[in-house]
Amino acid sequence: MKKLLKGAKVLDPSQNLDGIRDILIVDGHIAEIKESIEISGAELINLSGMMITPGLIDMHAHFREPGYEYKEDIESGSMSAAAGGFTAVACMPNTNPPIDNSALIEYVKSRASQVGKTKILPIGCVTKGQEGKEITEMGDMAKAGAVAFSDDGKPVANSSLMRKAMVYAAMFDKVIIDHCEDPSLFEGGQINEGRISTLLGLAGIPSAAEEIMVARDILLAKEMKTPVHIAHIST
Repeated sequence: MKKLLKGAKVLDPSQNLDGIRDILIVDGHIAEIKESIEISGAELINLSGMMITPGLIDMHAHFREPGYEYKEDIESGSMSAAAGGFTAVACMPNTNPPIDNSALIEYVKSRASQVGKTKILPIGCVTKGQEGKEITEMGDMAKAGAVAFSDDGKPVANSSLMRKAMVYAAMFDKVIIDHCEDPSLFEGGQINEGRISTLLGLAGIPSAAEEIMVARDILLAKEMKTPVHIAHIST
């Protein structure tokens, strides 16, 4: 069976492609990519104004399994991802219980193999129970398939612990993804601090709540010569 995709913008950095191309599909596989393809017997699909890319990767998703399946689960989340062009999704560990050990990493991978519609990349916790007190067994989780570590939803507030965690993760060629907020500055805050928070009478969160911890993580990463990923900052 042949399908001819006409007129889409094709983006593929691996092939140095960035332009309007035709794509010939034969029996479910890409057979040819050219500026113009003319062939008889193929189903013609006009994709003018649309874009074709390799499968996208989402490195920060919440599939909420285990424990919060009423919000989302691996099956429904991966179906949504696939519909949006994402073929691999990294799942944050702020579930119930938090994904802080190798058994839970293996659980996520097992569920993904059963019901997942995309590749699922589990992320493990930095600290046990996301409590910010004790570093998890990152080596065991890395061996089980964790691709990174994060206490997402909560900051790693203890600088000494964060410093050690960055080095520990780097031993397994993994990165810490940090949720950067200084707890002493955002505690009780509801929206960004400013004119609107004052008018509404809502407790504001100052920009410094994020900036202080971002600066800390950058300094630690520089000192320890390790990578760090700063997640979803707003300022």
